[in-house]
Amino acid sequence: VQKLAETLNTLSQIYFQQKKFEQCQPVLDRAVRLKQQVLGENHVDMADYYRDYARLLRNLNRSEEAEQFY
Repeated sequence: VQKLAETLNTLSQIYFQQKKFEQCQPVLDRAVRLKQQVLGENHVDMADYYRDYARLLRNLNRSEEAEQFY
């Protein structure tokens, strides 16, 4: 599960760099959920995932939602 989360995160980063934000969102969302299963929501290693998700939401003009991940 952890390896899948990391792979999905890498794929989401590629989509993000290509500015394919709509494609990035479901991939990163799944990566975050899988990583939470492994580590728990409040684990320190979740910070990078939450930061990336917040950045994505801001690029999707969903700034209010993004605030909860900072």
